[in-house]
Amino acid sequence: MNEVFLNGMVASVVSPAHFSADAKHLILQLQVPHRNRNQQLKHDLFTINVWSSLAEWAATALKPGTRITVMGYLTQQLHQGKVETEVTAKRIFIGKPYEAMAQQPHDLSNA
Repeated sequence: MNEVFLNGMVASVVSPAHFSADAKHLILQLQVPHRNRNQQLKHDLFTINVWSSLAEWAATALKPGTRITVMGYLTQQLHQGKVETEVTAKRIFIGKPYEAMAQQPHDLSNA
């Protein structure tokens, strides 16, 4: 299995049309800064899928502008005939990267 960590700022929080009892799902857009080889600051936007009890928590705790660290794994989805790489969140930490890692994570694996 693959594992990724992304640090960034929540750009948007989208709840699909319904939260049913058996399929809680939230979609975050995470803005992640980095510098290119010319040292210019750039921002990439990543789609983060959040499921189950972690989605319930994220729906109330996260809003645009919140700094978070996401621990998850890469997935590929077919959208309008095009394969897109996304991240499925296993844990979410609120705060700057090093501060966030010191706190108790909001964890999907115990749900």
